[in-house]
Amino acid sequence: MTEHISISNLPLERWEELKQMRIQGVKAEHLSFARTAEELESDTEENWRKRCAWRIGLDHKEWLVIELNGKPIGYVMISVGEPMKLRHVGYINGMYISADYRNRGLGGKLLGEALRRLKENNVIKVRLEVIVESVPAVTLYKRFGFEVLGTFRKEINSDGSYYDEFVMEKFL
Repeated sequence: MTEHISISNLPLERWEELKQMRIQGVKAEHLSFARTAEELESDTEENWRKRCAWRIGLDHKEWLVIELNGKPIGYVMISVGEPMKLRHVGYINGMYISADYRNRGLGGKLLGEALRRLKENNVIKVRLEVIVESVPAVTLYKRFGFEVLGTFRKEINSDGSYYDEFVMEKFL
Protein backbone atom coordinates (compact mmCIF):
# COMPACT_ATOMS: atom_id res chain seq x y z
CA MET A 1 0.00 0.00 0.00
CA THR A 2 1.27 3.45 -0.90
CA GLU A 3 1.55 5.85 2.00
CA HIS A 4 -0.23 9.17 1.61
CA ILE A 5 1.32 12.06 3.55
CA SER A 6 -0.49 15.37 3.93
CA ILE A 7 0.27 18.51 5.91
CA SER A 8 -2.56 20.93 6.61
CA ASN A 9 -4.68 22.66 9.21
CA LEU A 10 -7.25 20.42 10.84
CA PRO A 11 -10.85 21.54 10.27
CA LEU A 12 -12.69 22.79 13.34
CA GLU A 13 -14.72 19.61 13.71
CA ARG A 14 -11.47 17.67 14.28
CA TRP A 15 -10.37 19.79 17.26
CA GLU A 16 -10.36 16.75 19.57
CA GLU A 17 -7.69 15.08 17.41
CA LEU A 18 -5.43 18.13 17.81
CA LYS A 19 -6.05 18.10 21.56
CA GLN A 20 -5.27 14.37 21.92
CA MET A 21 -2.16 14.61 19.75
CA ARG A 22 -0.91 17.66 21.68
CA ILE A 23 -1.47 15.88 25.00
CA GLN A 24 0.28 12.77 23.64
CA GLY A 25 3.25 14.92 22.63
CA VAL A 26 3.48 16.61 26.01
CA LYS A 27 3.26 13.30 27.85
CA ALA A 28 5.89 11.68 25.62
CA GLU A 29 8.28 14.66 25.61
CA HIS A 30 7.37 16.51 28.80
CA LEU A 31 10.64 18.44 28.88
CA SER A 32 10.11 19.83 25.38
CA PHE A 33 6.93 21.76 26.12
CA ALA A 34 6.19 24.48 28.67
CA ARG A 35 2.60 23.41 29.34
CA THR A 36 1.75 20.23 31.22
CA ALA A 37 -0.65 17.50 30.09
CA GLU A 38 -2.92 18.43 32.99
CA GLU A 39 -3.14 22.04 31.78
CA LEU A 40 -3.99 20.90 28.27
CA GLU A 41 -6.54 18.31 29.42
CA SER A 42 -8.42 20.91 31.46
CA ASP A 43 -8.55 23.48 28.65
CA THR A 44 -12.00 24.20 27.17
CA GLU A 45 -13.45 22.97 23.90
CA GLU A 46 -13.78 26.61 22.85
CA ASN A 47 -10.04 27.19 23.26
CA TRP A 48 -9.21 24.01 21.30
CA ARG A 49 -11.55 25.07 18.49
CA LYS A 50 -9.82 28.46 18.39
CA ARG A 51 -6.45 26.72 18.02
CA CYS A 52 -7.77 24.76 15.03
CA ALA A 53 -8.99 28.01 13.47
CA TRP A 54 -5.72 29.96 13.79
CA ARG A 55 -4.19 31.02 10.47
CA ILE A 56 -0.78 32.61 10.15
CA GLY A 57 -1.97 35.43 7.87
CA LEU A 58 -4.81 36.47 10.18
CA ASP A 59 -3.99 35.37 13.71
CA HIS A 60 -0.19 35.43 13.47
CA LYS A 61 -0.07 31.77 14.54
CA GLU A 62 -1.08 28.42 13.12
CA TRP A 63 -1.04 24.67 13.84
CA LEU A 64 0.04 22.40 11.00
CA VAL A 65 -0.74 18.71 11.31
CA ILE A 66 1.00 15.94 9.40
CA GLU A 67 -1.17 12.95 8.56
CA LEU A 68 -0.21 9.55 7.24
CA ASN A 69 -3.06 7.84 5.41
CA GLY A 70 -5.52 10.19 7.13
CA LYS A 71 -4.19 9.61 10.65
CA PRO A 72 -2.63 12.61 12.48
CA ILE A 73 0.90 11.66 13.56
CA GLY A 74 2.50 15.00 14.36
CA TYR A 75 2.18 18.76 14.50
CA VAL A 76 4.06 22.02 14.53
CA MET A 77 2.89 25.38 15.82
CA ILE A 78 4.27 28.40 14.00
CA SER A 79 3.82 32.10 14.66
CA VAL A 80 5.02 35.52 13.57
CA GLY A 81 5.79 38.60 15.64
CA GLU A 82 2.62 40.55 16.33
CA PRO A 83 3.85 44.14 16.51
CA MET A 84 4.38 45.44 12.97
CA LYS A 85 8.10 45.91 13.59
CA LEU A 86 8.45 42.18 14.36
CA ARG A 87 6.31 40.68 11.59
CA HIS A 88 9.46 39.63 9.72
CA VAL A 89 10.37 37.25 12.58
CA GLY A 90 8.84 33.77 12.66
CA TYR A 91 8.82 31.21 15.44
CA ILE A 92 8.62 27.45 15.73
CA ASN A 93 6.68 27.22 19.00
CA GLY A 94 6.54 23.45 19.30
CA MET A 95 6.92 20.40 17.10
CA TYR A 96 6.16 16.73 17.66
CA ILE A 97 6.13 13.49 15.66
CA SER A 98 4.65 10.35 17.29
CA ALA A 99 7.43 7.95 18.31
CA ASP A 100 6.18 5.18 15.98
CA TYR A 101 6.74 7.45 12.96
CA ARG A 102 10.16 8.93 13.71
CA ASN A 103 13.28 8.40 11.60
CA ARG A 104 11.22 8.31 8.40
CA GLY A 105 11.80 11.88 7.23
CA LEU A 106 8.38 13.07 8.38
CA GLY A 107 9.74 15.65 10.82
CA GLY A 108 11.77 17.13 7.98
CA LYS A 109 8.69 17.30 5.74
CA LEU A 110 6.71 19.02 8.50
CA LEU A 111 9.49 21.48 9.31
CA GLY A 112 10.00 22.24 5.61
CA GLU A 113 6.31 23.06 5.19
CA ALA A 114 6.35 25.25 8.31
CA LEU A 115 9.33 27.21 6.96
CA ARG A 116 7.64 27.53 3.55
CA ARG A 117 4.49 28.97 5.13
CA LEU A 118 6.48 31.42 7.23
CA LYS A 119 8.42 32.60 4.17
CA GLU A 120 5.13 32.96 2.27
CA ASN A 121 4.10 35.40 5.01
CA ASN A 122 7.17 37.63 4.54
CA VAL A 123 9.18 36.16 7.39
CA ILE A 124 12.93 36.51 6.83
CA LYS A 125 14.20 34.72 9.93
CA VAL A 126 12.88 31.98 12.19
CA ARG A 127 13.70 31.41 15.84
CA LEU A 128 13.05 28.49 18.16
CA GLU A 129 13.99 27.14 21.55
CA VAL A 130 14.83 23.48 22.05
CA ILE A 131 15.83 21.51 25.13
CA VAL A 132 19.60 20.86 24.98
CA GLU A 133 19.13 17.14 25.69
CA SER A 134 16.78 16.72 22.72
CA VAL A 135 19.60 15.66 20.39
CA PRO A 136 17.37 14.36 17.54
CA ALA A 137 15.49 17.68 17.42
CA VAL A 138 18.69 19.75 17.58
CA THR A 139 20.15 17.60 14.78
CA LEU A 140 17.04 18.12 12.61
CA TYR A 141 17.10 21.89 13.12
CA LYS A 142 20.82 22.08 12.30
CA ARG A 143 20.22 20.03 9.15
CA PHE A 144 17.74 22.73 8.09
CA GLY A 145 20.30 25.47 8.66
CA PHE A 146 19.41 26.62 12.18
CA GLU A 147 22.34 27.83 14.25
CA VAL A 148 22.65 27.96 18.03
CA LEU A 149 22.66 31.58 19.19
CA GLY A 150 22.97 30.86 22.87
CA THR A 151 21.65 28.93 25.82
CA PHE A 152 18.93 29.77 28.31
CA ARG A 153 20.18 28.25 31.55
CA LYS A 154 17.68 26.42 33.78
CA GLU A 155 14.84 27.49 31.47
CA ILE A 156 12.55 24.50 32.07
CA ASN A 157 11.61 23.28 35.55
CA SER A 158 10.19 19.77 35.53
CA ASP A 159 9.62 17.90 38.77
CA GLY A 160 12.20 19.99 40.59
CA SER A 161 14.95 19.54 37.99
CA TYR A 162 16.10 22.34 35.73
CA TYR A 163 16.99 22.01 32.05
CA ASP A 164 18.76 24.30 29.60
CA GLU A 165 17.40 25.31 26.21
CA PHE A 166 19.25 26.31 23.06
CA VAL A 167 18.02 29.39 21.22
CA MET A 168 18.36 28.68 17.50
CA GLU A 169 17.79 30.87 14.46
CA LYS A 170 17.74 30.56 10.70
CA PHE A 171 17.46 33.16 7.95
CA LEU A 172 15.10 32.22 5.12
